[in-house]
Amino acid sequence: MAKVASENKIAERVKFWEEQDQINKEIIPRVIKNHELITDLSMQLDQNQRLIAKLVDEVEKNKDVLESTIRDGSKITDRRITKVSLASLIMATLAFIISMISLFI
Repeated sequence: MAKVASENKIAERVKFWEEQDQINKEIIPRVIKNHELITDLSMQLDQNQRLIAKLVDEVEKNKDVLESTIRDGSKITDRRITKVSLASLIMATLAFIISMISLFI
């Protein structure tokens, strides 16, 4: 009787470890695949964070350039207005002089 009980215990242990082995054969590849996926995602996240930081820096630089261009553009526009006003004044003066000359001729 003791021999049968001992054999049953051994058979139960063998069955248990066979089931564990089967479970491990199915789970271990999944765990390895998940680990690889997590590693890849972690690397992608790091690359994305670096890219975002670089893009933020570029946005700030572009913002500064845009503000500078707007300031310079308004200066250029002011100069153009002054030049146009000066050109109009010169043309009006020339027209006046020509009309005066034509009166005396």
